Amino acid sequence: NNRIGSLTIEAISTWVSATKVDLSSNFLGNNEFRLLMRASSVEIYVLNRNKISDICLRNDFIQQITVKRLFIAGNNIYSLKKYCFRSYVALVEIFLNDNPLIEFHRQTFSAIPIIRVLYSSRDYLCCLAPSPIVNCQPLPDQFTLSTCDNILSHNVLRIFIWLIGILSTVCNILSIIWHAKNTTKETRIVTVLLINLSVGDLIMGLYLIIITFANIYYAGTLAEYLEIWLRSPICSIATLFISTSGLISTIILFFITLDRFLHLVFPFSDYRLSYATIVTAMVISWILCLGYVGLPVIFSINQPNQLRLHGSNSVCLPGNLVNTYFL
Repeated sequence: NNRIGSLTIEAISTWVSATKVDLSSNFLGNNEFRLLMRASSVEIYVLNRNKISDICLRNDFIQQITVKRLFIAGNNIYSLKKYCFRSYVALVEIFLNDNPLIEFHRQTFSAIPIIRVLYSSRDYLCCLAPSPIVNCQPLPDQFTLSTCDNILSHNVLRIFIWLIGILSTVCNILSIIWHAKNTTKETRIVTVLLINLSVGDLIMGLYLIIITFANIYYAGTLAEYLEIWLRSPICSIATLFISTSGLISTIILFFITLDRFLHLVFPFSDYRLSYATIVTAMVISWILCLGYVGLPVIFSINQPNQLRLHGSNSVCLPGNLVNTYFL
């Protein structure tokens, strides 16, 4: 770490016999990166932890790059364009770990004839790795709900979630309407609890519908657009829905159980939950649930993996095991 922020052609031209250059932990940007690629004798570049955001050299860069191993972890690379590495004719290994990769093209690595090793922190990047690559990390987890192409991996799963989502939404709406119309003074406590439970389950149905529509929208292209989907407000809303639904349903079931317990164990006593108590409890419960879930969800919008409540989960389920604040 020498706090180097700029380089000159004159300085680079002196590296006549250098085969490895280590400039990690400096302040080098895109212009410096382009200059470094002009040093034809260098085979290994270690440029970790700099300020580089673009390694896709444009068409005006005619020179063929002879670098064989490129270590460029911990920079600010957000995008890898189509045929990004067209000029890297000798590249064998590239290490892109800890870069906030959002977009990359299906043919990003297609123009590299001899590449063998690709490391990154981007889920599903290896799905689009060309056949010459024999060592690619991280490999996609074959035991998750998603594949390289789709959010929902199997047709049976897609049909099942469609059915459950539609049935849950329609039936809970009917339940809310029916209980609202058929309530009496004697049953109003139970009615309030059941209406709130139906609302909680309705939110779960809406979550399932969001996921099924997202699966249709990103069908066949999930590997390319996964990070765009995970950073989107729609995915954050889905996280809010499923988190709130699970939490509020648990609380409401507790009050239903408590109400039934008092009726069964103390049938002739005055130990009862009053209507005012239940309404107050429901209002407070909804406020607490929305606040408890809503704040981390809001701060998850357009954030990288480690700062999202749902992490890298393609169906937007909450559960970020990397960030201890979300545990």
